[in-house]
Amino acid sequence: AGDMKGFLAGVTAERSKEASSDPDFKKLFPLLKAMQPTGVKITGGAVDGNNATLLATGKDDNNISNGTITMVKEGGAWKVEKESWKSRSE
Repeated sequence: AGDMKGFLAGVTAERSKEASSDPDFKKLFPLLKAMQPTGVKITGGAVDGNNATLLATGKDDNNISNGTITMVKEGGAWKVEKESWKSRSE
């Protein structure tokens, strides 16, 4: 969604609680958002019960970023637990 409310709705309850309780997170959110890759496309992945790992690519400035996104099913919906991105030159 690109906003704080959308971010908190899309992450695990634990991650949402951590972000909501950190007074600096709201100030840092625009910077974190700017650092995220754009044009993200899911390229693969696997599901194991209530856990999933997605492989993705996106653009980070003039570089291609490869990402691994760990998802957890909570309350019937998939939520982001963590993300890891690595950039490489085009």
